Amino acid sequence: MGANEIFARVRNATVGLVLFHPNNKQNPYTIVGSGFCVDSTGIIVTCQHVVSAFMEKPIPNQMAEIDPQNRKRTLTHTNDVKLQIPHVVFLIPGDLPHQIKALLCRVDQVFARTDYDLALVRTPPHTAMPNGYPTLDIESYEDISEGDEIATCGYPLGNFLFEQMGTITSSFTRGSISSIVPSASLPKELLKLFQLNLTATYGNSGGPVFSVRTGKVFGVLQGGIVDQKGNILQGMSKAEPVYPILNPNDLALMKSAPYGQPPSDDAIKKAWGVPT
Repeated sequence: MGANEIFARVRNATVGLVLFHPNNKQNPYTIVGSGFCVDSTGIIVTCQHVVSAFMEKPIPNQMAEIDPQNRKRTLTHTNDVKLQIPHVVFLIPGDLPHQIKALLCRVDQVFARTDYDLALVRTPPHTAMPNGYPTLDIESYEDISEGDEIATCGYPLGNFLFEQMGTITSSFTRGSISSIVPSASLPKELLKLFQLNLTATYGNSGGPVFSVRTGKVFGVLQGGIVDQKGNILQGMSKAEPVYPILNPNDLALMKSAPYGQPPSDDAIKKAWGVPT
């Protein structure tokens, strides 16, 4: 696979997570963060803090309000979470060669981790994508090394880039892996994060971090690195490992739920190995 094909494939599977403004034709949506599709049925990886931005209370705050004893129990869904419905935007070719269409898809399922800044969202099938959504492959952890040339794709600065440059497309930034934390010699189960030699800003969060050589994803861009004074250090960022959010049971659980409805209690217990 050539470089042009790799970057085109990454762009096609990268999405913006947005707030939809149905009554505003000039600015129909506000970009909150980025994400990327890993399953053709519409399963998308992003950051937990991107999902939290749509909620009245961030997910960590909601968890902190739950009694410590109840946190150990299997949680299904809560009825008191106030949120604005997220949408994702896929960019697809328009009717003419110079046109790009923004395909707006409503999110109907959200799954987030609390030990990593990672989340999954699901969007139902769309008639514009009869063969399913474009996806990205996952890089084997054993094939990742410090110093590897990498890149990320997403929507840096959100809507500001459109206002300044008139572009609605996602952007690429290239760099390298500075450090595998806590150590490159440890197994995948102990992996915490990746330190990157790569510039990132708001809007990039949740985008894929991928190998330039293979086009396969190993990380989820989490944000820039901040110094003691709260200043973002230029040219440095960090990414969450993608592997913890791709548990086969959790993916199957999201795919099993009827569209527009949460998974059943029995399906959750089965996925998480809880006796029924």
